Amino acid sequence: MSTDDQEKRTVDETSTHTNNGENQSQLANLGVNTQLIRSRSQIEDPSDPYFLHHGDNRGNILVSQLLTGQDNYVAWSHAIELAISVKNKLGFLNGSIPKPPISNHVLYNAWIRNNNIVISWIINSVSKEISSSILYDESASAIWNDLKVRFQQRNGAHIYNLRKGLMNLKQENQTVSMYFTRLKTVWEQLTNFRPSCTCNGCTCGGVKKLQDHYNMEYIMSFLMGLSDFFAQVREINTVLPQSTPTQYQQLLGLLAAQTCNQQPTDPGPSSGKSVDDHSRFTWVYLLKQKSDVLSIIPDFISYLQTQYNCIFKRFRSNNAPELAFKELFAKHGILHDFTCIETPEQNVVAERKHQHLLNVARALFFQSKVPIEYWTECLLTAVFLINRSPTPNLQKRTPYEILFGKPPDYSDLKCFGCLAFASTITSHRTKFEPRARTCVFLGYPRGIKGYKLLNTNPHIIDPFTTTVLPHSEITHTHITDYPAEDTCVISPNPCLQDTFDNTSSTADADAPGAQNQQENIAEQPATQHQQPSTSPTAAAPRRSTRVSKPPSYLQDFECYNLLQDKSNTSYPISKFLSYSKLSKTYKAFILAVTTEFEPQNYKQAIQFKRWLQAMDTELLALITNKTWTVVPLPTDKRAIGCRWVYKIKYNSDGSVERLKARLVAQGYTQQEGLDFFDTFSPVAKMVTFKLLLAIVTIKQWHTLQLDINNAFLNGDLEEEPVPTYTYFMLYKTHYSPDFASKLWVLLSIFSALRLLEPKQAFFLSQRKYTLQLLHDTGYTSSKPAKAPMDPRQRFDDVEGEVLDNSSQYRQVIGRLLYLTLSRPDITFAVNTLSQFMSRPRTTHLIALHHLLRYLKGSPGQDIFYSTASSLHLRGFSDSDWATCPTTRRSITGFYIFIGDCLISWKTKKQATVSKSSAEAEYRVLASTTSEMTWIQYLLTDLHIAQPTPAFIYCDNQSAIHIANNPTFHERTKHIELDCHFIREKIAKSTIYIFNSI
Repeated sequence: MSTDDQEKRTVDETSTHTNNGENQSQLANLGVNTQLIRSRSQIEDPSDPYFLHHGDNRGNILVSQLLTGQDNYVAWSHAIELAISVKNKLGFLNGSIPKPPISNHVLYNAWIRNNNIVISWIINSVSKEISSSILYDESASAIWNDLKVRFQQRNGAHIYNLRKGLMNLKQENQTVSMYFTRLKTVWEQLTNFRPSCTCNGCTCGGVKKLQDHYNMEYIMSFLMGLSDFFAQVREINTVLPQSTPTQYQQLLGLLAAQTCNQQPTDPGPSSGKSVDDHSRFTWVYLLKQKSDVLSIIPDFISYLQTQYNCIFKRFRSNNAPELAFKELFAKHGILHDFTCIETPEQNVVAERKHQHLLNVARALFFQSKVPIEYWTECLLTAVFLINRSPTPNLQKRTPYEILFGKPPDYSDLKCFGCLAFASTITSHRTKFEPRARTCVFLGYPRGIKGYKLLNTNPHIIDPFTTTVLPHSEITHTHITDYPAEDTCVISPNPCLQDTFDNTSSTADADAPGAQNQQENIAEQPATQHQQPSTSPTAAAPRRSTRVSKPPSYLQDFECYNLLQDKSNTSYPISKFLSYSKLSKTYKAFILAVTTEFEPQNYKQAIQFKRWLQAMDTELLALITNKTWTVVPLPTDKRAIGCRWVYKIKYNSDGSVERLKARLVAQGYTQQEGLDFFDTFSPVAKMVTFKLLLAIVTIKQWHTLQLDINNAFLNGDLEEEPVPTYTYFMLYKTHYSPDFASKLWVLLSIFSALRLLEPKQAFFLSQRKYTLQLLHDTGYTSSKPAKAPMDPRQRFDDVEGEVLDNSSQYRQVIGRLLYLTLSRPDITFAVNTLSQFMSRPRTTHLIALHHLLRYLKGSPGQDIFYSTASSLHLRGFSDSDWATCPTTRRSITGFYIFIGDCLISWKTKKQATVSKSSAEAEYRVLASTTSEMTWIQYLLTDLHIAQPTPAFIYCDNQSAIHIANNPTFHERTKHIELDCHFIREKIAKSTIYIFNSI
């Protein structure tokens, strides 16, 4: 630094001190005490010892054990110092923070408060006898020094007492954990008196060696105090062959595991465990006869005593006569424990191990496909693998590690049953003989450094060869009788399935989709070979790549199930579809209905001669009735299109009566704002249809089905609609009352609904429709769900990503809406998902996947109409108040029965927001009453008498009281019309309302 820089720095410092002095002089002239300002800021600083936290009060007890005298002073003083240092008050205890002068009254008062609080903490931490002698001391440091003088012993005397207590400490009847806890307390106190190196400059490793020496002393003292039950563990060279700093922790875990493995039937510590019970290591001996055990058990006892230097104390077995070794056990002093007759669960360790071995052996057998005569090799390999597999019972360690004190070597593990090559012996081969033989790997021989191999020709097991085992190929079909699996899976794949197979479903892990993006829908062939999707976290199973084809003698036949039966799905539809409860007649009817094929468009229909004949019949009928005239297209006219619709007409026994092809005009060319909402097709209400079926069933009427051969137009048109391509001028418009032909058969089919009519009931089912829906969406092999929807889930129009192509979502929802005609169990789920058809998101699609998986579990669910039912109307109403997270509107839901026959149900979001649950319930009650009234009018028109009022059950007491109370008040003015409507029906005795709880 130059002279000029030094002079400049000196001038700056002088000016700074001058400015500070001037500032202090100015504050003093203004009457401001700078020392007082610093004291206040010091007290308000949380890191300063003078700061008092709101949790620091005089009633705090800092230590759990009170000071009683010299015996526990060392541990107590250490605990007090730790606790007060956490409070940042250690300076008041040791006197490093002196009392400030009275002139600084802010800091002086703060010191008095902190000192008194520390005194209170000390008094609360000593016994009553000691607290009375320190109650009148003025400072915490004086009390601390007084206690130190009175109760602290000399180091030598205290170390002597600790050493003496350590030598006399025994486990006796304590647990290992409690005994170790007491020892560790003494060890920690001794550690405080040991000198330690604080220079941090040791490079020779002496500090580490000294610490290892102390740890070894701790282990020795721990082992000396153990009970005789752990006599084996005292052999320190066997249990812990290598010295480590954490040996005493490992030893404690080892002994604790042995203690936990004891059975409650043990009478006391004298009944020790054998090595296999402690480490769970397993030995298996193969017996040709039961008498072989007479030589194996004595040899096994000698083996354990020699190899593991252990004493065989107890033997547990069942009451088998071949296991009664009275002389052998009496000679060696071995206790023999027997289980009761037919109670194998008493020997729980052996029984569970037996089940575990069989499970693993079966898995090896099925995976390897070895012949059944080699099941013993599967069992021995299973034992080998289990002994080297971690188990939770041993703190995630292996039995091998517990027994031998070192982890197993996994480098030699091979895949059981895989292809292997055994090197041939050099002295026994010529130059042109192969250098290796093809073999199959069958396990690990005991006592031999090699593998156990099966020579395929001849079938001889050779354990003395060197092998090369390629894991990429597992095949040995030349020695097995099992057929190779086929990788081709027949999967019907219309446009629906393509989207559902490539859709993300994070909530339903078993849905058939694993991608995070929606794929565009494209037309694909009706049948294709599709490889099953694989999870990114698991490798695909190894299967044969050979293409499976039908035999040549079946080339002239259509064998649909030939390849489908080999599909490797975990949840085939056959597990959830049963025909066992159906009679032979109706079983034949269902099978006949489900096997026929209906074309979806003209291109599919023209491939079958039968459908070509049906279209010719339809055209001939239209020409015969002069429905149109062929004309050229006028220039001022607009042509409309037409399409073919194909349906199969069935007889009552399920056989095909005829094929029906109908030519219809495309009536969706209406213009928005002009005639978009005009409809000209009257549709019957489905409740009317179900009510008629219920009445027919209850009154046991004979039912016939009407079928129309041809429906043609029979009225003059004021307009001139002209179809495209070949142009026809239409002359007839209304359906004629004179049908071309009429056919009456027993009623069994109505549209896509299946009506089964046994002698005592009707079944309303859409089983075929459900199976077709699952088939089109690709969910016939998915894992079924137990509920249509998660009741805890709430949907909105914000969560999730918007679907790129929402047309598929709308199409499936539309098909599900039709399915609700006979499935009230999915009505709520379908109604909820249909609210988001304008902009569906991924969360809605996941819920739709879940609903389809629910249908997979119950495709044949139907509605039962019994002939033993009455004609009395009953209804049940309920609401879910403010359940919509977006609009906070409630959900309406009701069911209506005639007798025991369910005829009407609905679940729908209410039009307005209800301010209370009673208001929401009353709106549902009004909707139920309205539906019930309409059904009563319909029954009157059908001349069905209703001598008793209809019953409506509601679970809301407030709604029931509002309905029965003729007085109007403030709470009912929002629902005044509903109140008038319901009370009028109650007054006329049309309905009665009851509590359903």
